[in-house]
Formats: sequence, C-alpha cells, structure tokens
Amino acid sequence: MDVICRLTLRYMGKNKKRTMAAAFAIILTMTIVTAVNVFAETFLGMLIDTVIEVEGSYHAVFHGLTTEQFEELKKSKRIGSCTAVTNCEEHKEGNKLCVKVEMKRVNHGIFSATQRIAKRIGMQPLPERERVKLADGSTGRYPVSYHMELLEYLGITNGSWIGVGLLVKTVLAMLLGLGCVLIYNAYAISAFEKLNYLGILGSIGATPRQKASAVYWEGIVEGAAGIPVGIGAGLLLARGIICWVRTYFLYEGLSMKITPYLLGRLALSGWGMVFLACFFPARRAVKASVMDLMIRQISIEE
Repeated sequence: MDVICRLTLRYMGKNKKRTMAAAFAIILTMTIVTAVNVFAETFLGMLIDTVIEVEGSYHAVFHGLTTEQFEELKKSKRIGSCTAVTNCEEHKEGNKLCVKVEMKRVNHGIFSATQRIAKRIGMQPLPERERVKLADGSTGRYPVSYHMELLEYLGITNGSWIGVGLLVKTVLAMLLGLGCVLIYNAYAISAFEKLNYLGILGSIGATPRQKASAVYWEGIVEGAAGIPVGIGAGLLLARGIICWVRTYFLYEGLSMKITPYLLGRLALSGWGMVFLACFFPARRAVKASVMDLMIRQISIEE
C-alpha cells in the first residue's frame, strides 16, 4: 500500500495542472454547498424560532386523555417532554386532558410513532367518519394532531407538496450531485492515464483492492486539501450573504449559526462526494491488467 501511495503522489506531482483542477473543483463545490447550507440553516433557524415563540415548540398534541393515560404517555421513550394544555380548542371537557409533546427524534416516522403510542396508552379510536389522512399517507385512527408549520421547517411535509425544509435538503443533494459530476471527469481521466502503472501492478500480483486504492488515494489527498478550504470559503461567503440580507432586508434576527454538528455534516458530505466521484474510475482501475501494459506505450524512464 505504501508503494501505491508513493506512486500516486509521484503521478500527481507530474500532472500538477490536472491535480490543481480537481482540487479547485472540490473547493468550488464545497464553497457553494457550505454557503447554501449555512444560509439555509440560519434562515430556517430564524423561522423556527419565530414559530416556537408564537405557538410553542411542540410537535404533536394528544387529545382527550385521562390522568392515567397522561402518566403512561410520559413514560414513552420516544417522547422528550409533555405539557398538559388547558385551553385546547378541540377538546374542552373538564375531565379530559390535551397534551402537547416534543418527540426525541423528529422525522417522517413521527406520524406512525404517535399513532402507536396512542394505541399503547389506550386512547379511544376515532369514528370512521372523523379519521383523516396523515402527511405520510397513513390514516389517523386516534385523536392526535400535529404542528405542521413547525414540522415543515424541520423538513417533514405532506406527500402532496414540498415544504421549505425538504426543498432545502433537495437543493443541497442536487449540489452534491453536481459536484460529483464536476470532479468525476478528473478522476476518470486520471485512471485512464494510469492504466500503464496499473498494468505493472497487476503483472506483479497486485490485488483489485490495491489497484482501486491508486484512484482513492488521489481523492483522499485532493479531498484533504480541498474540503477544509472549501468549507472555510463557504463560511466566509455565507457570512457576507447574511450580512447583506440583514442590512438590505432588515432581518435583525438573522445571525449565522455554526455548530460542530453542521461542520461535521459538511465534512462528511464532502468526503462522500469525493469517494462517490472516485467509485467508477476505481472500478475501471480494478479491471486493468497486463494487456493494458502491452497495448499502452510506456517510456524507459517510467
């Protein structure tokens, strides 16, 4: 493996323009992805804070509970916190409780999870005519309502429309896909140019994994240089965009929020993009054999 690493580094040194082009493509993609991600997270954070300030931070409401059912609800491992509501507009019976809950994990499984919890604590099912279709396509059998405005900003929406949170995630996924296409060509050309080297490795018994690593090592080196620089440039770009929006649109509550989780997610996205771009060139490298060494010319120096 050490030989393959040194061979890859020597090849990259001899092809500095192509190496710099691939690294620049990674930097450019990560700059755009980071800027869009940070701005979207900041803007969504402002919207979420506004909704929570006005309506509360609950995700669902269990209607018409008894005291015993309320106690059972608080024991659920899926629920983070419960708050009894005294002014619920849907149920005003004096002997019943309506409870706002915050889930520990908020995803599209929130609908089925809350319906299962309602069944487990013994809630009375709704009559057939009062049952409604939930956002995940299932039928709500129990009287549980959802804070859809907040859930929309968290990326959970009705299947018939796309909310803000889901739209942002879709745009980010498309940007990463475009980044893969942008840098894939560089690694494809690199793998083709190295077929003679790979043929030599195959002739002395190199395994498919070792031949594939000749491509992945290049991605690792260029990614190690391009991903941190791209994330740093993206943070600076996002800060400039947020300052401009705050100045010209008077969004005083808009402030950039950078967390270790966000930085880690950006780094993982960048590495995923690089390795995905290397995947097909690496497969071509695996198939390199002695025949490639025979049909491709190689200089005496090489």
